[in-house]
Amino acid sequence: MGWYERNIGYSRESRNYYRRSVLEEIKSERRQRKKQIKFAAVFVGNIACILLTLILWMMSGNTKNTELSQQKFKMAEGQTFEVVHPGKIHQITLKIPYSTAIKNFERATGVLMDLYGPDGRRVYSFYKTLWWYRESSEDKGASEPLVAKIILNEKGTYKIRAYTMDDEFTKKIGPVDMDKERLMIAEATVKSKSSGSLYFSYLLIFEVALLVLFLVASNYVGNPLSLWNLVKEDIGLLTKPIPLLYFGMIAAFLILIMYWNYLGIGYAGYGDYLHSPNWFFGSDDVIYIG
Repeated sequence: MGWYERNIGYSRESRNYYRRSVLEEIKSERRQRKKQIKFAAVFVGNIACILLTLILWMMSGNTKNTELSQQKFKMAEGQTFEVVHPGKIHQITLKIPYSTAIKNFERATGVLMDLYGPDGRRVYSFYKTLWWYRESSEDKGASEPLVAKIILNEKGTYKIRAYTMDDEFTKKIGPVDMDKERLMIAEATVKSKSSGSLYFSYLLIFEVALLVLFLVASNYVGNPLSLWNLVKEDIGLLTKPIPLLYFGMIAAFLILIMYWNYLGIGYAGYGDYLHSPNWFFGSDDVIYIG
């Protein structure tokens, strides 16, 4: 038995193995901490970017002015409204206040809405199937309104005219009185918007995907609480090159998105800017005819 065995109780080899194990554990902890320091600022900053994107998204597309508020009118005569903020996105909501006591019939009804400019010429047309009433349905003809968004470039008086496009009933009992069915009256609301609200969702998807990636890889980069505590202990981590590069990229995209929405890029237009909305735009089943 050697000196170490007699006086310490374990061999030199055991002591060296223990020392190597402790050193390796210390090195592993240091490596893990370096990784956490590397990613902590991006993780915490990305959460802030998600909140900022949501706030800017909620602030975009606000109503600047209401040119027409739930105004009922005869579709054959049309309804006028004044554009006081030219060059802005205008949201036109058209609804046919439909109700019926008729039973045992089937019918699909769509509405065509024509928009005329200050010079009296048609500038755009929109179509939507408002309801599909069937004998077996329980909604009794309930429908969603036609909601169209378009950039109106000229100041002045515009006019809306609407037409029901498929007025043929599949009748089973008795004649149909169209006036009684209230299919000659429409209700319109027109609002001008401060800007558009497109594209934010795609940036938000990217930011949320990155957040999920951090959570999935928490064994490698560290759990969210430890990353948060690191940044809390040293705010200067947010000014490191990698976090600053990420924040700069997000800021650039947000500025670009807000600029595009301010100009109304992606929304329907007419005249020299005649086109349907781009694929980022959710049309809600409205057909932009042009």
